[in-house]
Amino acid sequence: VIEALDEINGLENLPKTKWINDVLIDEAKVAGCIAQSQMQAKHIQNIILGIGLNIEHSPELPNSLIVRNTTNLRKYQKDTEVCNLQIVLRLLLEKIKKNYLQILQENIKDMLDLYKLRSAVTGKKVVIYPDLNDNDRIKAGTVIRIGDNLELYLDSESEPISTGRLVILD
Repeated sequence: VIEALDEINGLENLPKTKWINDVLIDEAKVAGCIAQSQMQAKHIQNIILGIGLNIEHSPELPNSLIVRNTTNLRKYQKDTEVCNLQIVLRLLLEKIKKNYLQILQENIKDMLDLYKLRSAVTGKKVVIYPDLNDNDRIKAGTVIRIGDNLELYLDSESEPISTGRLVILD
């Protein structure tokens, strides 16, 4: 999603990743992604990918700790000839194909580097709430780094965190 949005005039370098699957612009959620894959041995059998992206409108969501506010692409690029559903969809499909081919070649370094580089959470104070069916405790601290499996390293935790709902405090 970030690679596709970077291709749109006026959006270059604005999108940031919010661990683990949200995309923010100016600290507001513009997109969310979810993926599920089925593997057999080391081979991908199938992938289900869902992307929600606010192009022209920002949904009004109930105020919560997890998603404080939303935004849309139209706020940053008003020209419908430059940014519209058709253009964004074409860009997304191009980037998905490119990245999928890189995954098949086990070449994910560039994707991982971009995810880390564009992180909205590295260096921030955060709270991580357990997932709904998780008996884990709430964790809080400053994000030191993101690992190669997208796990979070907090200054207050001895072990990396790989699940939970993240809230940025500052």
